[in-house]
Amino acid sequence: MSLTNSDLPAPKSPSAKLLTREQLAWVILLASFTLCVLFSILVPLGGNWYLHYASISQVAEVQGTSGTTLTKLPSRSDPIAIVGGSSKEDVIEGSFLTTDASSQALIVFFDGSAVTIFPNSKVTLSEMRRPRFGQSDQPNRIVLEVELGRVRVQLASATNRALHFEVQTPQSPGPHGGILLEPASYASYAIEASNEVTHISVRSGRAEVRGQTGHTITLEPNERAEIPLGAAANGPLPAKRNLLVNSNFRNPEMAFPISHGMLVAGWLAESDQGGDGASVDGTVDVVTTGATRAIHFVRRGSNNNHGETAVFQQLDKLVGDYLSLTLRFRVRIVEQSLGGGGEQSSEYPMIVRVDYKDNDGNDRYWTQGFYYRNEAGYNIMNGTSIPRDTWFTFEANLKEVLDDLHLLKSIEFYSSGWDWNVYISEVELIAE
Repeated sequence: MSLTNSDLPAPKSPSAKLLTREQLAWVILLASFTLCVLFSILVPLGGNWYLHYASISQVAEVQGTSGTTLTKLPSRSDPIAIVGGSSKEDVIEGSFLTTDASSQALIVFFDGSAVTIFPNSKVTLSEMRRPRFGQSDQPNRIVLEVELGRVRVQLASATNRALHFEVQTPQSPGPHGGILLEPASYASYAIEASNEVTHISVRSGRAEVRGQTGHTITLEPNERAEIPLGAAANGPLPAKRNLLVNSNFRNPEMAFPISHGMLVAGWLAESDQGGDGASVDGTVDVVTTGATRAIHFVRRGSNNNHGETAVFQQLDKLVGDYLSLTLRFRVRIVEQSLGGGGEQSSEYPMIVRVDYKDNDGNDRYWTQGFYYRNEAGYNIMNGTSIPRDTWFTFEANLKEVLDDLHLLKSIEFYSSGWDWNVYISEVELIAE
């Protein structure tokens, strides 16, 4: 089969080839121009961004104030032990600090801010940065993660560089939660975190607080907030806080008097006959008197043999950081068969006892007794005479009456002696 000229493709003309080259040239020219424009815009913008937002990691100094603080650096597999009286000056970003029941440490940051880590705490130095260049208007950044325990934050006074100081806890994590602390003269904040709740209080300064849900709340001086796990922050609340659990004795475990065991949530009962052959235990139960609930202590038929019946609450609270710690309660003595506090001034019908540790770790205690009669003229030590069958309000600042108070172990109320009929109510331990 033969092909004619009409069947063959027409050859491309020189003008067609020239047009393609011209189009390619224009494409190259326009692309080059576009890139030139982009570079002329992006390079200065990028440089300006880098100038303003580039940051450089900083170090902190960790000073051991008591015991041994373990410091785990990201670059090491084993922790460094910082004992009381020693320090490490180059603790880097991402380091994890742990204190035990006897240790405490102070972190001093690059801007002069400081954080006291109290015993039984776990803290991560998540971020410690300042802008790389002096022309930047960005703040210094310090982000602290308190996994467990209590810290006291004291921010450096305001300088030419602003400060972003953020504390994160299990109940207020980043990036959408967190506790933002604002610098001010003598700004001071306390943060305490457990598995269930975070407490934040402002002694001076201002704080923005947000939980895992809800909105942000603002705390001013002498205010505090509570952040339950998985919930919104609750506040602002007065800075004063009752450290006792169930101080108004709600929901008794038993509907009848007991001598031993759980009386109500937070309060245990126990009795002791001593060594004089007694066999009659005292009892306690929760009763309603007027508009309030009270614990009723009763013992009858003792035949003048010694006995003790107590209710107590185990606290194990670090309280050295509080400005005041006020113990307040009401007591009413209806009957006592042994006068005063007995021969040794130790058998009052009602005694409050506080067990605590001092700053050296020594176990110590303090007692205060109450009575209404003392015909035998027994010597009175650590005892207060009150009117019979009348409510008497007692109040004492434990920070003033207890020497070198560091850790509050327990609060106990007990009746001691022979027979008694006593009430206590409205018990509070107010920390501020």
